[in-house]
Amino acid sequence: MKKTILLSSICLSFVLIIFSCSRKSAATSSVSKKVSASAAMYESSVKPLIALRCSPCHMPAEGGKKKPLDSYDSVKVLAADMLHRVELNPGERGFMPFKKPKLTSEEIAVFKKWAEEAAK
Repeated sequence: MKKTILLSSICLSFVLIIFSCSRKSAATSSVSKKVSASAAMYESSVKPLIALRCSPCHMPAEGGKKKPLDSYDSVKVLAADMLHRVELNPGERGFMPFKKPKLTSEEIAVFKKWAEEAAK
């Protein structure tokens, strides 16, 4: 009787361990896919947009002395503030790009979509 209870307990423990491990790897995989998608969108759409509309001021390699926007991580940290600033109209305090034309609605939409995905 004691052997049966012991064997049942061991089997149950084994099943619970396997079940809990599989859930963690699925969650990790989901997070990894989101980060990869966000990084891919950054490389294909956001990075070229920033290079076109935010340089040379925000590109240290080009002599920019403002907040650097030259990497995924730095842009991700500043994304909410950047989005707010590009949505302002010229002449409003904080408008970006400074002394340049406002981003098009399509450019703002690309950046907004990426910022929402990167924030998840």
